[in-house]
Amino acid sequence: MNPSESSPPSTSSSSVDFDTETGLSHAPPTPPCRTRPALDSPEGISFETASLEHLSLDHAPPSESEVESETEISHSFADGEGATAACEGCRRLKERLQSLQMEHMSVSNRLSATVADLHTVKKAMEETETRANAEKALFEEHTASFEQRISQLSQRLDGLLKQYQEYRRSTESEFSRLEQERASAQMELSEVEEHYRTLLRKRHDAAAEMAAPIDLPSAKEDLELYALQMREELLSTSVACEHLRNRLDTETATNRERLNEERWKRIQVEELLRSRMRDANEHISGLTRNFEASKQTAEKATERASAEVKRLQAELAEKDMVLQRTRDEVTRLQNRMSNLQKDLENSEKVSLDFVRLSQHLQIQLERQREQTQEVRWQDPEDVTQCLGCKRPFEAGMVKRNCRHCGAIFCPACLTKVIPPFGARSRPARVCDMCHTLLVKDAAPYFCSGTFPCADEESSPPSATPTILRKKR
Repeated sequence: MNPSESSPPSTSSSSVDFDTETGLSHAPPTPPCRTRPALDSPEGISFETASLEHLSLDHAPPSESEVESETEISHSFADGEGATAACEGCRRLKERLQSLQMEHMSVSNRLSATVADLHTVKKAMEETETRANAEKALFEEHTASFEQRISQLSQRLDGLLKQYQEYRRSTESEFSRLEQERASAQMELSEVEEHYRTLLRKRHDAAAEMAAPIDLPSAKEDLELYALQMREELLSTSVACEHLRNRLDTETATNRERLNEERWKRIQVEELLRSRMRDANEHISGLTRNFEASKQTAEKATERASAEVKRLQAELAEKDMVLQRTRDEVTRLQNRMSNLQKDLENSEKVSLDFVRLSQHLQIQLERQREQTQEVRWQDPEDVTQCLGCKRPFEAGMVKRNCRHCGAIFCPACLTKVIPPFGARSRPARVCDMCHTLLVKDAAPYFCSGTFPCADEESSPPSATPTILRKKR
């Protein structure tokens, strides 16, 4: 073997060791019961498509000339383009892994910053809620004190109104009684004045009668008799007049005394009523002033309470808006944190899958090189188990060769088909690994997540090449 043929495996081996160390040192353990993300077209894996003109058209064993031509072409592919594609794939995997690690670190830093911001917002929200509760309790206490004071003022005002109404009713009843007594006194005075006018009329009639011409008799005896009669009448009239005058004077004095007494009583009652009315008006004015002052105080207290209520309601609405915005921000940050966590888990899974893929592909490439260097086309009689699933071949079981690497597989492991390439080529069945290497746009065979682990792949691949080498 020349140095050019031995150099690519050493380079690939060093790449595998580096990727293996990096993947094992940074990739966290895969969580259980998780679904592996789909890797329909993973970046960093781009192999050169090999020429398919050397593939045969049927599944029968090729002739010796075909085997020799295919062996030469496979050797040239393995030594040249295969090694270059493997090195290029490993380098891209390494770059992809480094970018994923840097992305992992940036996502971790952003997640830590987001968690710190979330704790800060939560603390601020708790402080805001505590302050809002304290202000609400203080406002409720002030409102209760204002309501109690308004209730006390209302009760006092009701009591003063009741006292004023009762005092006014009593004053009005006293005034009505005095008016009735004044009316009765006025009627008695009218009766006395009427009697006095009657007496004056009688006296005026008597004076007129006395002033009339007297027809005296001519005889002395008749004249004396008439004089005696007139004297008697005069005496009786004088006595009656004196009696009437005395009675009139007595009644007048009595009435004057009664009138003066009634006038004095009326004056006293009026003075008393005026004083009481003045006191009542002063009391009413005081009550009105107290009521107006209490009303103004209550209105001011109500306005202050309303303003305080509006201010606290505005602050509470603002705090509610801030709280809602904070909750929305917390929800958004939590959703973002969960998305970042999912992205981080997916990145870790993808990086782990890429590391395992790099290891698996490098080992498979080294195995392929060893097999192509030792033997190109395996004889079905020399192989006892499938190279893919490791299941032993039973009697009568169909053994098929991969049309690219020449290894023996069971029909279940040899299901991939290479499309025709060239004028003399037909679709040919190849193994999963060769299909991944030859078809550029094909999905990698490890997408199902069933490729072997690095520990299993580090072991010797198979004893088949040794057996074939001994037989050859």
